[in-house]
Amino acid sequence: MRLSRTLLVVSLLAAAACGGDDSPPSSPPPSGSGDTVTGRERFGWTQAASASDGNVLRFAAYVDGTRRVLEDAVCNPGNSGNLECSAPLPSMTAGRHTLELAAFYPSGESVVEGPRSAPLELQVASLTASDRSSSLPSVAPPEDGPVAASDGALLHAEILGTGLVEPADVAIDPSGRILVAERGGILRLFDQDGSTSGGDAADTLPTSRDRVAVVLSIALAPDFAESRLLYVLKVEAGSEESRALLVRYRESDARFGQAAVIATAPFTASDPAGVIRFGPDGALYVGLGSRSIDAETLGASPAGGMILRLLPDGRTPRDNPRASPVYSSGHRDPSGFIWLPSGAFMEVESGLERDEINTVHAGADYGWPIENRRARLSDGSSPTVALPAGTLPAGMAAVNDRRSAFDGDLIVSSLGTHDLLKIAITPDGSLDGAEPVRLLQKRFGAIGQVTAAPGGALLFVTRNRDAWGEGRDVLVRLTSQ
Repeated sequence: MRLSRTLLVVSLLAAAACGGDDSPPSSPPPSGSGDTVTGRERFGWTQAASASDGNVLRFAAYVDGTRRVLEDAVCNPGNSGNLECSAPLPSMTAGRHTLELAAFYPSGESVVEGPRSAPLELQVASLTASDRSSSLPSVAPPEDGPVAASDGALLHAEILGTGLVEPADVAIDPSGRILVAERGGILRLFDQDGSTSGGDAADTLPTSRDRVAVVLSIALAPDFAESRLLYVLKVEAGSEESRALLVRYRESDARFGQAAVIATAPFTASDPAGVIRFGPDGALYVGLGSRSIDAETLGASPAGGMILRLLPDGRTPRDNPRASPVYSSGHRDPSGFIWLPSGAFMEVESGLERDEINTVHAGADYGWPIENRRARLSDGSSPTVALPAGTLPAGMAAVNDRRSAFDGDLIVSSLGTHDLLKIAITPDGSLDGAEPVRLLQKRFGAIGQVTAAPGGALLFVTRNRDAWGEGRDVLVRLTSQ
């Protein structure tokens, strides 16, 4: 359960949001300036709009002038026909910050956004260990067992690992051992039955004393059984500029060491997101972006919002478009890659007014932020699948096993809808028109990265630190009955 303290009440007047071309008007000053918060609270506001408008409107928070879309915002009918809305505070470092709100809504291929509210001054406190312990929510993670999908299919969920702290990615080696990478740089190792076989630190790469590394994704080399090579995508935060690093580790005696940085790129956006996967051609595909990235940041960060294609040693393949590491551009926050049996390369990412799955082609531009007020380039490519509103994808997988209930479909893990979405795709990569099937129906809260497991199963990690408390996320295996 998120902390429910209301930090501000503000009226975002948006009467024109659904019926005209005018932007939502500006809002009066919020109350409560000077509040000290932990950053884990929800905050609330009064939205002057009807219930039907609430299905269209979305909201953005400007933290010190940087725009961030508010995810998991909830609006309910209130007094005088208004909506009472709330959302989790956007992530903020300890210290003093300015928070502003704006309402927006999609209009064709653009977004109409109203002026920002008057600024609210917040002081974000640093939490001590005792503070964190005392502020943990009392909601316990769910138990495993049978799960009924939205199409009536009966599935079985088995919790294999507990005690995860901000899990970022999950992989399976040829022996069936499961590797879970945490954003803080810890690599957790689990046997097939879920018993832990370690908790070794994967982040053994020496870093500058003023830098903090965040692990985004991991990938095992296709020949891992022989080479024992693990690839890690991370971002090192700096005072002026951050760096995205692709680091290769070698396993020896169940420990990962011999770190070697094989590729780097500048990264200036906050809230980094990314994914790495080996393609069927043996190349390593690296997606890097940010949910908070904007047009200015995109222009300043050559590796932001792009998919790179590299050889396993970090060099650029000769057959890459324009002899560049950049395979495709115009992405926001690539979070999942899969390749269909037809050879089609699919990628999932979020957007301001819709989330999408793209069929990726070499050299193509995917328009970010075309859906957010930037003109699409002449070689732009339209999304293959528009995902349900509020999906906020965290990953994607595909199962190729006729015995599995997930065979031949795309599986998108969702932070926003708290589910795994099964999306029927034809072998040529086309949408078959059916509504996505919700496999978990919010049983496990927000879902992080997902991957296909041997025997047609799915493995996924949860991302519920705010709801369950730190260190309570789990690793789950989902199978058909």
